[in-house]
Amino acid sequence: YDKIAEYFSKYVSSLDEKIQSANDEEKQRLNYIRNNMYVLANKKPQTFAQGIQLYYFMWKLRGLFSFTGDLGRLDYHLRYLYENDINNNNVTEQEILDIICEFYEKLNQNNSGDTLINISVGRLTPDGTDSGSRLSALFLKATTIVQKTEPHINVRLNENSREDVIEEMLREDIGLEDEKLIGYEDIHKDEDTLFVRSLEEADVCILPIYNLYMLRKQEKDKI
Repeated sequence: YDKIAEYFSKYVSSLDEKIQSANDEEKQRLNYIRNNMYVLANKKPQTFAQGIQLYYFMWKLRGLFSFTGDLGRLDYHLRYLYENDINNNNVTEQEILDIICEFYEKLNQNNSGDTLINISVGRLTPDGTDSGSRLSALFLKATTIVQKTEPHINVRLNENSREDVIEEMLREDIGLEDEKLIGYEDIHKDEDTLFVRSLEEADVCILPIYNLYMLRKQEKDKI
């Protein structure tokens, strides 16, 4: 921890020097970055932006020369920072979405393709509660905006999955047909529960996302 904190502190020192010669507009941007890095060098993240910045740095340090590897359940681990920011009017939902999109762009600058840069969205908690949130839907929504290969999104559904998460997963512009974004990854089944209430009557418990997408599309076409 001490070495990582020291590494982050070097960013603060470097930014302090850049700020001295920057114009007013650039100073504002650099001060924002500098303040976030100062927090990360001295204590745990206080905002969503700081939390996702920490994830990115640790992913880079872990991968070093390969820049691949799983990112885990960001919607779950960053949820408390997201909700704190939103509830205290620190940022808007659009600003959170912009941060996620910028995060995705940075991932694509490092590597692209069969990278195993995975993010899991949603799942059941040990007590059987759905862990999905509005942030889960935003991580999905960002894929439709960035329209690039990274990260690979794994969506975990259960019978109580949020409607906005399902809707974002099944959006027609998410790139399913050419496998650019979510592709044909399997939807994970949590425990032994059936998921997606509209499929229960068809006795379907697990399908590739593309098949689920096509089935929902056919249902909408019949209406």
